[in-house]
Amino acid sequence: MMAMGAWTAAGLYLALAVGIASAATFFGSRGNGRRAVPQAFGRLFELVEERRTFMGLGPIVATARTHPWVLIIVVFASAPTVAAVVVAAAGAPLSVGDLVGSLALWRSVDGTQAFITYAVIGVVHAAVCWWYLRLNRAAIASGAAPTTAVLRGRSRADVAGRLAVGAVLDEGGTLEELGWRAFLLPLLLVELDRGPATLTLAVLWWAWHLPREVATIRRKGLTRTWIGQQSIFLGVCIGLSVLCTEVVLRTGSVWPAILVHGGTNVWSKALGGVPNSRWNTDVRTIIVALIALPIAVMWVIG
Repeated sequence: MMAMGAWTAAGLYLALAVGIASAATFFGSRGNGRRAVPQAFGRLFELVEERRTFMGLGPIVATARTHPWVLIIVVFASAPTVAAVVVAAAGAPLSVGDLVGSLALWRSVDGTQAFITYAVIGVVHAAVCWWYLRLNRAAIASGAAPTTAVLRGRSRADVAGRLAVGAVLDEGGTLEELGWRAFLLPLLLVELDRGPATLTLAVLWWAWHLPREVATIRRKGLTRTWIGQQSIFLGVCIGLSVLCTEVVLRTGSVWPAILVHGGTNVWSKALGGVPNSRWNTDVRTIIVALIALPIAVMWVIG
């Protein structure tokens, strides 16, 4: 089989990832006369409340037993990984074996450096979760907000465990990153320095999400609110891409990217309501930017 160039492989990868995501969105919007999908998502949100937890692979799989259309989420989120495996098997510069190898905890780097990287990720995740929890508990105690689902009747240890495990059972980080950071990032790094490669990946990552936004545009039109929300989300994608590139290069593994992606999603899904309402913005965006900015500066001056 003739090997393809990095740009060709990246283009095929992106086309397939977008195609799968678009197909999932299209068929999802027409599932069983357009009734089954809203019912499935409604049941998913009910199950999250009943189980006193937050969105992740666990509730999605549990809901799928009776409402299989909810697996549209899994199909959409898995598109980058599926595309990576297909293009790798078709002769990309990275093989399927390379993708499997990226699941090692570290490769081609010093083990101490990898350990420190994982430790920093864990400490940051724990610190931010603690801060979110503190804001939530203060608002709940004052009557300013209802009790968040994951805090209802759970011990502090139980909540901490769920927030930690959630980082590796997030449908976004867990299902996407074998595509974005284990496949597309190395391809871009063949042709570009880490800064331009990271920015390119961030914009493509943001654009890949657009098929799910089509329905919103059809209902409400291209409004200032929509443009503002997308601008914020693009900022999140850029910040997270800087963080993910840094930790992947420091370990040679995709796992740190999964933890960063999934962990930041946990902040928003499990505990983001109170701080977001207090400051009228997605606070995760600010936190990610504050962490990513000094890293990006070091790239420039280094």
